[in-house]
Amino acid sequence: MNYWLHRISNIAEVSYPLLDKGFLTIGFSDFTEEETIDIVECNDWNKFNQKFQEYWGNTPRTRHNLWNFLQMKKGDIVIVPSWGTFFVCEITDESPLLIGDTYSEDLKSWGKKTVNKIGNHLANENGEVYDLGFARKVNVLYKNVSRGKFADAKLT
Repeated sequence: MNYWLHRISNIAEVSYPLLDKGFLTIGFSDFTEEETIDIVECNDWNKFNQKFQEYWGNTPRTRHNLWNFLQMKKGDIVIVPSWGTFFVCEITDESPLLIGDTYSEDLKSWGKKTVNKIGNHLANENGEVYDLGFARKVNVLYKNVSRGKFADAKLT
């Protein structure tokens, strides 16, 4: 079992409602395809870097975030910082999901706005795709834990 720190500030208006439904998310919507998951599961770092070079023309440091997210294993614990609080989650799936696999008819963003599915992506009411690419199924063990009460200054 590993312990991870994962921020979900990207597209918070959809990421937090998905966390409430048991899905931890990450961006990188440009890479939302099964091939990306397969590359990471095969531990092919060179091909992963090549994919970034092909799609974005560079290999940004942030690619490590996606690599680590896709490498998480069932039973791993993830600390998810939020505004003055944090969540403690356990990964419950064997493999990452494409973000479109998290879609349900009742999925709403903050403000009760409808979220739609377009291919493997989620989109707003205007058809604009959210920059979310992948998700992990999680069990939220602890929700809205006070940083002030349960985390020392060095951790926060």
